[in-house]
Amino acid sequence: MDVGLATAIRDAAAEFQARNAIAVRVDVDGIDNLLTPAARASVLRITQEALQNVRKHAAATEVRVSLDGNRLVIADNGRGFDVVRLATGATRNFGLQFMRERADLMGSELQIESRQGEGTRILLRLPEPVR
Repeated sequence: MDVGLATAIRDAAAEFQARNAIAVRVDVDGIDNLLTPAARASVLRITQEALQNVRKHAAATEVRVSLDGNRLVIADNGRGFDVVRLATGATRNFGLQFMRERADLMGSELQIESRQGEGTRILLRLPEPVR
């Protein structure tokens, strides 16, 4: 039975919150109508990986997963990091690489915004559904 992406994201967030004592707010109503079933699976995996990166690296107390037009935004209030240093290959982050590859495979784009001490925002442009 397909429970839908919005429900799956809420469930993943609730489980993450319970296991890690990091508050997660979710506002993704309507996301199921924007995506094909195949894209929904990729968006869920990207969301789960983003939450795991928060757990491993961010030292955050809160995460927000929300829908902003045709973008999924995953934002935390954690320590942030130097995006330029990451882009130059000075450090490897397989989680971010995984998310980028998933986005590419579904014809989407993943953007990362972060500053040390100011948290991180993952912006996933949702692909246009094939009709």
